[in-house]
Amino acid sequence: MYNEKGEYGTAHTFDTQNPQSYKAHRKVAYRGGWLLFKLAFGSWIHGTFPEWKRWQFWTSTHIIKLTLELWQSGRHDKEFVAIFDTVIPEKLQIYRQDVTWK
Repeated sequence: MYNEKGEYGTAHTFDTQNPQSYKAHRKVAYRGGWLLFKLAFGSWIHGTFPEWKRWQFWTSTHIIKLTLELWQSGRHDKEFVAIFDTVIPEKLQIYRQDVTWK
């Protein structure tokens, strides 16, 4: 299947608000998967040695950044709405009042 630019893809890669060619989709999926693998490893290190400052919040910070990147891609809007719609607005309102950043 080819799009109007002549790029090869599948129904999965083209059937979103932000269609991608097969090559672009593979690149994003590969990068995200590799990063998640590294984050899992960092999580194991932190779980074993929680006092090592380098790893405190490293994994969670990068998971949040990866999630934000996925959200900004515009390719998974339905999933984000289904999962976060009721939880995020309430939590953000509470945390905006309570969190002080160091």
